[in-house]
Amino acid sequence: MRKVYLATRDELNTIIAGGNVEDGTPVGRVVFDYVLRDGYVKANGATVAEASVNYPRLVIFIREHSELLTDDVDANPELYMYNWADDALTLPNLIGRVLQGGDAVVSVNAGLPNITAQYPHFGGTAKDNYGHTDVFGGAMFIDITLPAVSPYMSYTSISNANRAAFDASRSNAIYGASTTVQPPAVKLIPQIRY
Repeated sequence: MRKVYLATRDELNTIIAGGNVEDGTPVGRVVFDYVLRDGYVKANGATVAEASVNYPRLVIFIREHSELLTDDVDANPELYMYNWADDALTLPNLIGRVLQGGDAVVSVNAGLPNITAQYPHFGGTAKDNYGHTDVFGGAMFIDITLPAVSPYMSYTSISNANRAAFDASRSNAIYGASTTVQPPAVKLIPQIRY
C-alpha cells in the first residue's frame, strides 16, 4: 500500500525551498562524495550565468547568509561571490582543500613548520655571514664580554663574534607558515546542494 502525505501549499513551499524533497538535504549544504549527485553543483570556483534562473534556491540561500559572500574570491575562495547586476554567481572553490573545524568560514594556506639552527663562529668579519640568499644567514655580535676562565687568557672581549644561522624559510616561504604538516587525505568531489 502506498502512503500519501497531505500538506498545505505553505508547507510544500517550505519543503521545496529548504532542500531536496527526496533526501531532505538543505540548500547550500556542502557534501563530499564519490560522484556528483543530482541536484548538486561542484564547489570548484566556477562562475554561473543567470544564477537566479538556474539556481534560484541557492541565490536565496546566499542572500539570507550574507556572511558567505565576498568581493574577492582570490583572497577568499571558500566563499561565494554574487554580481547582482549581471546575476552571475561564483561558487566556492573547495578543490584541494581539507576540512577543518573553526569558528568561522576562512581559508587556511598551506604551510610547514620552520626549521632553524645555528652554530657559533668566532672571528672573521660581518661580510663573512651577511648577504646570503639561501637558508644560511648570519648575525654579528659586537663587543661580547667573556669571563676570564684562566690566568693565561689574554683578552676579555671579542669585537667581531659572528654566528652562522640556518633558516629554511629563507629558501621557501612555505617553511614557517604553519605549525602542522598535511596528514594523509582522501579526495572526494566537493558539491553544493542547489
